[in-house]
Amino acid sequence: MRSLDVFFLFIFLSLSTHSLQAQLSRFSRIYSGGGSMSADNSDIRLSATPATQYFLGRKVSFGGQMQINGSFNRGLQLVVAEPELRFYFNPDHFRTQWFAFSRGHFGVYTKESEQLDIPFILSGGLGILAHLGDGLVWESTFYVSFHQEPVSSFFEYPAFFLQNRLVFFRNALTEAALPTLRSGSWMIGGSTFGAERHSLVNARSFMVYVTPSVGYFFTERLLLGLQLPFNYGSIAADLVFSPNPFRITSLNWGFVPFVRYYPGNTESRVRPFGELRNRSSYVQTATHDQLSPFPSKTSDHANFTQVGGGVDLFVSSQVALEIALFLGKNFKSNRTSGNLEIGFQYFIP
Repeated sequence: MRSLDVFFLFIFLSLSTHSLQAQLSRFSRIYSGGGSMSADNSDIRLSATPATQYFLGRKVSFGGQMQINGSFNRGLQLVVAEPELRFYFNPDHFRTQWFAFSRGHFGVYTKESEQLDIPFILSGGLGILAHLGDGLVWESTFYVSFHQEPVSSFFEYPAFFLQNRLVFFRNALTEAALPTLRSGSWMIGGSTFGAERHSLVNARSFMVYVTPSVGYFFTERLLLGLQLPFNYGSIAADLVFSPNPFRITSLNWGFVPFVRYYPGNTESRVRPFGELRNRSSYVQTATHDQLSPFPSKTSDHANFTQVGGGVDLFVSSQVALEIALFLGKNFKSNRTSGNLEIGFQYFIP
């Protein structure tokens, strides 16, 4: 984890070398999240996690996040609301603002056939906004969550979270500039990392994830990039009815090189593009128990070649709302798929 901290600290310092006008003000907004629609031979699935914060004043903002899941065959399956209230300690600082926040988590709708029991979750913690450019902000939060278990009290088994991500900050006091992408510019969409730790009556879990995605403009129209998603999880259980404690670990990683081409006007706020990428993913699961000297392991690998395109709608000179459609094929299994993706993309001139 230290190497990751050094890496993201280097990014923060390298991006923050110029003067920024980023004081918080009433009517400003923060946007993040996105959505996707994926289709294969069996169904079309929908997932969306829109998130926003609206500044009621210089020191207070209110907003939250929604989680929506469903499919064409099974209909709407899940809607979860997470309202969030923030208080900012230093809203007049030009570069960074610290804040405290409180967040709820409760189910708005669950399909009866899914038999999903969504507990009410109450969270609270601290965070920081680091302004890196025109609307480009690095958000880091650390918080603790509490929820009710059938055999425990509300505060008995807290869960701890560390989350870091890029978000879009719309300052109500300034106008967005036109994009100025050229040879030597960078695209850094999807650069998030975090960690979670949960404790239950007879079980403990831990997860760490990082999803870096970096692209480099070799010309003002041609971009080559690479995504390296990584996820590690561990669950340890000591069940009352079993004399054999066990631990399950899962390791997921991927390798996604891509090439993208932007035709048309290089200084327009609307930038269509075409893209070709190859998505390779690897999954390895291991079960450890006291009765066996060696863990039992399973692994899987998938490889998809995808071609598609979309449009970047620049809401500032460094942030774009991206809408893209991809069609893919696994030539080994002869499986086809399609993906509609909506989210924010971030650029460094």
